[in-house]
Amino acid sequence: LAWPVDLALLTNPLFSPKAWDPNRRDGYFEDWDFTVERMLPASFLGQIAYVGSEGHRLFGRLRANLKNPLTGTRPIPTFGSYGEKTNIGNSNYHALQVSLKRSLTSGWSWETQYMWSHSLADQGFGAGDSTTNENMACLRCDYSSTDIDVRQSLSVNSIYELPFGPGKRFLTGGGAAGRLLGGWELSGIASATSGRPINIVVDVSSSDRPDANSRNQRPTTGSIQPRSRHQPLSRGRSLSRGGTLDATLDVAPGIMKPTRRSRRRLPLPNGWP
Repeated sequence: LAWPVDLALLTNPLFSPKAWDPNRRDGYFEDWDFTVERMLPASFLGQIAYVGSEGHRLFGRLRANLKNPLTGTRPIPTFGSYGEKTNIGNSNYHALQVSLKRSLTSGWSWETQYMWSHSLADQGFGAGDSTTNENMACLRCDYSSTDIDVRQSLSVNSIYELPFGPGKRFLTGGGAAGRLLGGWELSGIASATSGRPINIVVDVSSSDRPDANSRNQRPTTGSIQPRSRHQPLSRGRSLSRGGTLDATLDVAPGIMKPTRRSRRRLPLPNGWP
């Protein structure tokens, strides 16, 4: 099918098209940052920075041709719902970055990086991806933490040159011991991050929803529990993430609640919600 669509061609209810908004406008990002640095004793450099960005009219995907909850009809009655690509998303990112660095001086270097950040969006990241919006009539209701929202991260690395061999503090005269022990380094890297959000959704019957949107509905009842990789899933609407979760979830019929996505973070607790 091409734009404009000839409704006379839409006669087969077994097929659904994929749509592209012909009036879409290019998305854009705005970025800003502010950094303060200061030299500290022992050749250390301290840095504190703020980084922020906003994205608007980001490329994303919606479910189109849903039923009007008041009339119970679709805009194109001969078709069911289908995906539509359009520029409609918004994103927001803020981060506080703190670092302490020491370049290689007297045989020792050190670097510590800490970041607190928060990433929010009501759609994807501008790549046309789907973020499982629940209510297409209220995209703002899905404005919440993104799938890559890592609130805290810490990394530490260091290199220490052993003080043996020519030009060093010990065994400077060379010899067998200086050649054997000279030129060695000790190094290490450590990192830690907080858990990422997880968006828990289930598919339901279209007759259970006022707009007939059967996809990406957030459960109102159920539980999530750890399970072994070889343990069978329980009955009901279930999901498995990497063979580690067993979930039995459901959505109350007829409810159109503005619940936000990504309300839980990995690792999940034994009970849900």
